[in-house]
Amino acid sequence: MIKDVIAVNLFMEQDDVVDVVRKYELTTVPVVDTQGVLMGIITIDDILDVIEELADEEAYKVAGMGEPEYQDSAWRSALIRIPWLLVCLGGFMSAGTIIHLFENTLEQALVLASFMPAVMGMAGNTGVQTATLLIRNMGNTASLREYLLRLIVREFQTAFLIGGFCGSLAGLVAWLGFGANPLLGLVIGGSLCLSILFSTFLGTSLPVMFQKFNVDPAVASGPFVTTINDSTALVIYMGIASFALRYI
Repeated sequence: MIKDVIAVNLFMEQDDVVDVVRKYELTTVPVVDTQGVLMGIITIDDILDVIEELADEEAYKVAGMGEPEYQDSAWRSALIRIPWLLVCLGGFMSAGTIIHLFENTLEQALVLASFMPAVMGMAGNTGVQTATLLIRNMGNTASLREYLLRLIVREFQTAFLIGGFCGSLAGLVAWLGFGANPLLGLVIGGSLCLSILFSTFLGTSLPVMFQKFNVDPAVASGPFVTTINDSTALVIYMGIASFALRYI
């Protein structure tokens, strides 16, 4: 007789049931009441339905769109999406302000303007990827803190490799393709590398912070991370460029 049977409580949330099934790789799991009396079983087909539902729900949250069933009209759909779009609008306005503040820097080296979309886009995409990966794995292990620490360290190592490769490539394109001063190529490459590293820090810290304050960490992805990264990437890029132009 098996004495230590893996079971779920009758009042357990379906998300927690899915975590139990994932952890122990079960195909069926018994359901018991508070006295440990068997009330029924949950089979793998039910679990798969819940996993699919949770995946869809998470995808909508990451995109800042809310639940699809609450968007049965254009008006309600717009009301759900507007808050996150306003966050994006605020981010674009702050990025425009930063560009205006560094107008003199851009006038001295117009080639810098050609690489602004690359620096902002790469940083934003890296941050979203990191945040999505972290959120996806937050509930999949019992030793959560140790697992997340390993995941964060690995993501920073990955970001350093990606930043170094893409930064070097962008610097070479600026130097050889645009005929820019080699120092400007170094500025573009270094800025891209630092921006990717910072976006990785943001993508790992925000989900953990949101979870600590009992806020759904999925809201840290998508528009929120991208908006912050755009402004910070510009500050890093323009700040390094302003310093480097003194020696060109």
